[in-house]
Amino acid sequence: RKNIIKKEFKIIFIILISFFLIDKNVVAIEQYTAHGGPVKGLAVSNDQKFMASASFDYSVVIWELNPIKEKITLIGHDAAVNTVKFSPKNNFLASGGDDNNILLWPLNNINNGNQEIEPIKLGNHRGKIASLDFSKDGKYLLSASWDGTVGIWDILKRKKLMSLMGHKGPVYSVKYSYNNKYIYSSGHDGEIKLWKSESGEFIRPLIKNGWGISKFEIDEKRNFIAFGATDGEITISKFDKDEILLKIKEDRVPILSMYYLRNENMISFGNAKGRMIILDTKNWSLVRDFNAVNGPIWDNILFP
Repeated sequence: RKNIIKKEFKIIFIILISFFLIDKNVVAIEQYTAHGGPVKGLAVSNDQKFMASASFDYSVVIWELNPIKEKITLIGHDAAVNTVKFSPKNNFLASGGDDNNILLWPLNNINNGNQEIEPIKLGNHRGKIASLDFSKDGKYLLSASWDGTVGIWDILKRKKLMSLMGHKGPVYSVKYSYNNKYIYSSGHDGEIKLWKSESGEFIRPLIKNGWGISKFEIDEKRNFIAFGATDGEITISKFDKDEILLKIKEDRVPILSMYYLRNENMISFGNAKGRMIILDTKNWSLVRDFNAVNGPIWDNILFP
């Protein structure tokens, strides 16, 4: 399977790098090829040394950064891979796919020339996996699934601790709070829900939206919730009260991806027709609005 992916099928994903210090109108586009199907998910390690890409071709590719080059292809899923996430200490990569499985890939020997990594099957849902997030200490992993639940997994014990049930329909995105005390999740029902992470107790909905919320970012310290919806609307609201700071709704094209570059005060949105919108989170001004590709932007990453 690995040779087939490498030799017979190719597809390109695009890394967009904006040279803001040189000229705000200049954008350099580089193209890198590794997969045999569309790229569905991206993640960057905390040390900024590696990037991972998940694809419809059932594989995950790990890339070296600075400069960008392909390092290793990971084969283990039995269907399209939707999402990848590095652990805080970069010792694991978690992946989830249409096969309903969550795999853990040990990365301790990745710099020793090891080209074969055997995955650890953490567990599965009854629907495909849409989103993953590690706790800040790396001990736990969250999984959002189209079976309508959020899973909480113990990484050390390799087992599911509990399932959070309350969404009506698929769960699209899930995240830990900054202090790990809470869990946020969003889904087809148009809600961003707030849960206690230790007990799994549902507290309340933070957002009630008319359309499904595909992606979201929350910054408790800077007091905002940013989310993209399946009807194409981008909304920024305050975290501590029901107050809208910004709405962008120019076309009814689903928002598929988001990325929050916290230290650079920028947040990005990609939609199903290839449009990218980048906002400055300090004053919510528009940094850039452009068409990146002719097709869905399943995921995007902003680099410093």
